[in-house]
Amino acid sequence: MNRPGFSLLLCLVSFLFLVIPAVAVGSASEIEELKNEIRRLQQQEQQLKRDMEELLNRIEDLEKKQAETRMKTVETEKKIEEVEKKAERVIEADAELTRLEEKAGILDKMEDTLKKLEDKTRIKLSGEIRFRADATFADTPADFVYPGIPDQDKDEEDYNSWPMRFRLNLESSVIPEYLDIYGRLTLNKRFGNITYIGAGDNPHDWMNSWAAHQSGDITPRLENFYAVAKPPYLYYNEILPTKLIFGRLPGYEGPPTRSSNTIFPRLFVDSEIEGGLINVELPKLPFEDTFTELRCNLLGEQPEPTETEKERKFSRIARSNYFKKLKERNELYIGYLKYADQSLSGPGGKFENLMGIDGKGPDSNVFISQLQLKLTEDTQVFFNYAYMDNYYMPRYTFYTSSGHTFKGTEPYTDGLKNELVVPYIEPEPYHLGGIWLDTQIWRFQVYGAFYYSHFKIAPHKHRWTFSEEGLAALQTKGVDPEDPQHGYERVGDRTYEKFYEGDSFPGRAWFVGFNTGNLINDKVVFWFDVTWGSDYWINPFNVKGYRRKGTVHYLSNNYFYNQNFSKDQIAVGYYPFHSRVIDTCVTYYLSPRTYLLLGTMYFNHNKRDLDDTIIGSSGRKSYWYPHLEWKIFF
Repeated sequence: MNRPGFSLLLCLVSFLFLVIPAVAVGSASEIEELKNEIRRLQQQEQQLKRDMEELLNRIEDLEKKQAETRMKTVETEKKIEEVEKKAERVIEADAELTRLEEKAGILDKMEDTLKKLEDKTRIKLSGEIRFRADATFADTPADFVYPGIPDQDKDEEDYNSWPMRFRLNLESSVIPEYLDIYGRLTLNKRFGNITYIGAGDNPHDWMNSWAAHQSGDITPRLENFYAVAKPPYLYYNEILPTKLIFGRLPGYEGPPTRSSNTIFPRLFVDSEIEGGLINVELPKLPFEDTFTELRCNLLGEQPEPTETEKERKFSRIARSNYFKKLKERNELYIGYLKYADQSLSGPGGKFENLMGIDGKGPDSNVFISQLQLKLTEDTQVFFNYAYMDNYYMPRYTFYTSSGHTFKGTEPYTDGLKNELVVPYIEPEPYHLGGIWLDTQIWRFQVYGAFYYSHFKIAPHKHRWTFSEEGLAALQTKGVDPEDPQHGYERVGDRTYEKFYEGDSFPGRAWFVGFNTGNLINDKVVFWFDVTWGSDYWINPFNVKGYRRKGTVHYLSNNYFYNQNFSKDQIAVGYYPFHSRVIDTCVTYYLSPRTYLLLGTMYFNHNKRDLDDTIIGSSGRKSYWYPHLEWKIFF
């Protein structure tokens, strides 16, 4: 054995045994360190990831905040612009306010001056001006008035007329809280000229003086002037407050709707009435609240006042009558009126005729009453009754077709010198009564009425005395007064009389209408009324209704007194309504002090029965009145 080789090998093996464990031990330590380092790095990596997520979240938040900041910046800029614009408007409004304050100061000074003047004089003046453009279309079919008259159809047109009306109202607190005075002065004028039948002899003008309403001239007319007294021991008590009213009373306005400045409904009274009234305020009906609640449940509650209505203080707006109605109370009117329809000179101008028949005189006494009750807060009912003890109608007025003039002499002499005598007809009592009801359905004001009239024409005779020329003219036409069909009896040379046995004439009138209140708009209201009068409906207190168009309009020949005996129109006796009327319009309120109105009225009259020809008649079958109106209040 080679000892040196073996020793070398042994040394090498020993070295390996000594070195390899040491190396192995060193590597394990490093590996552990490496593992730890890896774990540390992994932790750092996770931390970095978390830090990165936080940074990303912060970046995202910053981006959102930046976007919000941008939006807020834009909004701020817009608000700044709006504020700047508002500031400009405020500056302008402030300047306008300054100007208004200056004007208000002037107005305050004027109002103070007027207030001082009113305090000194205790007089308040107001008024209105109305401009109207209207047209008239009339139609009379052949044989409408009576057989043979007219002999052919007649159509008449007036395509434009321009009436203008001025009214001045007066109120005066003569003794504050105790005595007030009210009045109205009216002046009517048409542009240009118009054929006008004056108030002197026309029975439809004269008996209640309608000259100021028909636009024929510029004669001023005192439409009403009355005093309202509130006696301390009568009015100022808690039981039945009582007022006394005397003078030319407010009983008219126009169409048959009820106006705010009148006492009676149109279908009952629409004329200048003079006399005295006792007005008693009655207590509230015990069932009014219950009925009001029931009506609201069934028909709905009325809308609350609009800003426009409040601004205008409920005056001259679509629902002004509604708000007035809410304030009204239950009332009773009892009165006495004087109704005159005969001149003081009397027929023929004789002294004994000044006293009329049996010393009763030409005037008629009228006893009138009205009971006004509120069934609900906005539902009213009126019970009306009038009694005229001596019902005088104009029986000495004869209409001459040539020249359109009226003559009030007795006897009447026509163009051929024929004489007609119609004697005093014994006056008979006249009765007029009815009911008026108005209420609210939703925003509509709905109203209706029924009235009944009754009068008699007493037995009497009238007489014709024909001239030779007149009798020859009748023979030429083939008319013989002695023919039994005429009913005349010969009583002298060319003199004939006809006897009337007398009869009663009951008449009726119906009326219904509505307006839209503020349903369409605060400034717009639509009205629609319909009236129907029977053949014998005659109301002397409403002969000039319907915005002064009247009821008969154009008098026709009274066939009973003139059966083709004279070329003249003989208009004597009674003049009935006997017509159907449609009255509709749209009103637009430009402001509380002015409005425009567009409307029309249509009248359709009945044809008269020959058996009733003692009753007067309209000479036209139908009328149509379209009109445009501008009204200004001051």
